Amino acid sequence: MALLLGEIEKLSGVTRRLASRDELGVALAELVKTEDVKRATVWTTPDLADLGVGETLKALGVELVPAQADKHLVATCELGVTGVDAALPETGTLLLCSSPERPRVVSLLPRVHLAIFTSAVLWPDLHQAFAEAKDAGYSVLVTGPSRTADIELTLTLGVHGPKALYAWVMNEP
Repeated sequence: MALLLGEIEKLSGVTRRLASRDELGVALAELVKTEDVKRATVWTTPDLADLGVGETLKALGVELVPAQADKHLVATCELGVTGVDAALPETGTLLLCSSPERPRVVSLLPRVHLAIFTSAVLWPDLHQAFAEAKDAGYSVLVTGPSRTADIELTLTLGVHGPKALYAWVMNEP
């Protein structure tokens, strides 16, 4: 796990290890304040529901936009929260499989992407991760915040996707 988190940080991502649901609540409060989050969208998956991500954000005064809402509405969110299907430690890459409960836009359109996962999603290489995701209609590979460079190689974050990536690892119960 240390290799994965280190690679994510090298790519301008922000990582955190969380031991409990209470720690997650504190971390979410800090993220909402730091990133000035007023509106968020969250995958409607059992793992994120069990963690109470949506309820915690609501309690912090954040307006929740359904993950299945129109893409233009999702794009108005400052924060998109997803799980992770596979994580590749050597490159710091996160694989997100799409489904009706897990739309791609949640990780692509908001200014900040928060990925919450456990060590169970660690995979040694891309071939194994793709084998696991072969039945998914679409998948997204996330390797740090969105970045692009112009002809003079001036690097800019967030032009074609999230400007910030937060990757939080939950201890398994």
